[in-house]
Amino acid sequence: MRLLNRTGKPKGYGNGWTEQPVRSFRKHHDIPVHRDDEWAERGEISLDAAAHVIGVTKMTALRMIRRGDLEGRQACKGAPWVIKAQDAAAAARKHSPSPITPIPTQPDL
Repeated sequence: MRLLNRTGKPKGYGNGWTEQPVRSFRKHHDIPVHRDDEWAERGEISLDAAAHVIGVTKMTALRMIRRGDLEGRQACKGAPWVIKAQDAAAAARKHSPSPITPIPTQPDL
């Protein structure tokens, strides 16, 4: 409901979305309700979880998506980012925690 209202999707007569109209819409169009384990069944994780897997901040993970280094999708503007867990794991293997331009005098740990 919040997403529908936030993105400006109007209901009849310009009213906002509430629980009852959403339930009616889902029932009329045979749309199943959200289940907590739905993403896990499809092998998907959130942007926060992907950032944690890769070892970067949420903003860095978002930049990686925008650069094309990490594949992610949004149902619409304002919706949560969805990333395949295997894509995040692959990005983690590619991600180098060392500096881009190494300092020759800096010792390796």
